[in-house]
Amino acid sequence: MNVCFVNQDMSLGGSATVVHDLILNWPNGNDKLFLICFFDNFDERYKDLNKIENLKIIILHKQKVVDFKFLKLLKKTLDQLKPDVISSHLTTTFYLKIVGAHKKCTIYHTIHSEPSKDLPFIYRLVLKSSIRRGKIKLIGVCNYISEKATILYKANCITIRNELNIDVKKTIKHSTVNFLFIGRLVRLKNVDKIILAFDEISNLNTMLTIVGYGEQEEEIKKLCQNNKNINFVGKANDVGLYLASSDVLCLISDREGFPITVLEGLKYGLAFIVSDVGGISEVVKNNENGILIKDISVENIKKAMEAMLSNNLLEKYKAKSKSMSLLFDPKKMAFEYSRVFK
Repeated sequence: MNVCFVNQDMSLGGSATVVHDLILNWPNGNDKLFLICFFDNFDERYKDLNKIENLKIIILHKQKVVDFKFLKLLKKTLDQLKPDVISSHLTTTFYLKIVGAHKKCTIYHTIHSEPSKDLPFIYRLVLKSSIRRGKIKLIGVCNYISEKATILYKANCITIRNELNIDVKKTIKHSTVNFLFIGRLVRLKNVDKIILAFDEISNLNTMLTIVGYGEQEEEIKKLCQNNKNINFVGKANDVGLYLASSDVLCLISDREGFPITVLEGLKYGLAFIVSDVGGISEVVKNNENGILIKDISVENIKKAMEAMLSNNLLEKYKAKSKSMSLLFDPKKMAFEYSRVFK
């Protein structure tokens, strides 16, 4: 079987991590694997893909531009590779449809986030007929996404849960309760509310680390300067260092799909303070390995942080996350994709 994975690029992000782990754990060594990246952005974290013998990596464009010349190159590349199945991620599905790839093989579009936000409206409009005719099939990365996608597209969406393959660094010992945020610094993540809540519980025995960058970066950086117990890191390629030295992962987004960050926290055995949105509750169980916040406010985040200062409760949550992490096996994810494709 010729399987072609298609992603915008392999920069750090959820879709790139999933594609990387799928290829790395692909169960059948006799399959020919291809990875098409629209743009030349290949993070160091994914460079081990170069060592896989039955994988060919194709980068179509140096610049982040989609024009007629690019589409012509995409069509030519697919005609040469002759894939039996295409595993498509993010907006690449739309361009695959434009060049007629759905007429020559089955495309599986993996939905990584809230289905109504996964693709621009006009893209969904163009794809809908092919999805309903079964030319483009849907995969949701958690039950929440699959259920929403089935309603949105009026077509079946199967669930293959994201799993994660990371080398967990040795835990760094510390005497404080360390809270951590990792993600884009944008308003829907409510990082400012995390900081304001931490300000109210902050003492010599607590630390908050902010890892990420984005449009709200300068504003968040200024907020962090008011508290010496807050460590603003900004952009970091190796987030493992911060996961290994933390106790509680905070993710208080207005909207999420099935965030990779939460899976990373699970692998490191962290407790969680998270908003109850998207598929997060499929990983974080309220009062088992963390606290789910339904009504996002500084006061509710503060109460959750205060609860984490109880050593017995914190250790209970962390131990539960560590045991739950064993259920998330990337080999199982790759096997399910392979089984569905066949």
